[in-house]
Amino acid sequence: GHPDGHITINLGGKKFSGRWVYVAGGGTVSFATVAAFSGASSATGTATALGIPMSGNGSMMLSAVDGSRLSCLFNYSSWTKTGLGGCVDNKGEIYNLQIYR
Repeated sequence: GHPDGHITINLGGKKFSGRWVYVAGGGTVSFATVAAFSGASSATGTATALGIPMSGNGSMMLSAVDGSRLSCLFNYSSWTKTGLGGCVDNKGEIYNLQIYR
């Protein structure tokens, strides 16, 4: 539920620490008007709907005490509290990222 924070990842015997940030995708607003007629009678109705964003993208910029760096990009669902993405270290090694609660 928070858009950013501190995180630590243990990887290959190193402890990478830093910040993560998450940006929810755009929501939606819908408006509708309905009219019905039958002979001399008529009826109208209006409705408004809001679509709250439940997923978006995020990134992490982390470093270890020896100067190693780890950068991650991910997609996250605030509804299911899960996400998928990938990370790359400063040596070019690529890692899968799985986020779950």
